[in-house]
Amino acid sequence: MKPIFLKTRIPVIVPIFILFLCTNQVFAHANEPAMAGDENITITLAEESKAMIKMFSVNDETNQVDIVTNKEIVSIQVVDDEGEVIYFLPVVGSDELNVGTSLFEEGTYYIRLIFEGENSHLQARVDKK
Repeated sequence: MKPIFLKTRIPVIVPIFILFLCTNQVFAHANEPAMAGDENITITLAEESKAMIKMFSVNDETNQVDIVTNKEIVSIQVVDDEGEVIYFLPVVGSDELNVGTSLFEEGTYYIRLIFEGENSHLQARVDKK
């Protein structure tokens, strides 16, 4: 019987293991198109980003930011106001994501989405009071 943790298998096993350990996982979910914020979290999209977005809103019932786009997302990154990466997750085959609002403490954050076949990213500003 071969050992599980061969050097060639570690690059595959570690990201999968980390994905399952994340407390703020990204889940696929669909809702009606909208862009909004609640009294604690406000989302601001640049004009050029709005063409790529079907929905980018806060769902108070699930405590998640719901994101639905027009293209397949390759990765999502959450960056704080100082440019430090708070959260990063590669995405496989989805144009719908949910990010837990517990990820955001009081302050300003930026959610960056990289799309399939695109060189640039879409960015949304998230302010939490």
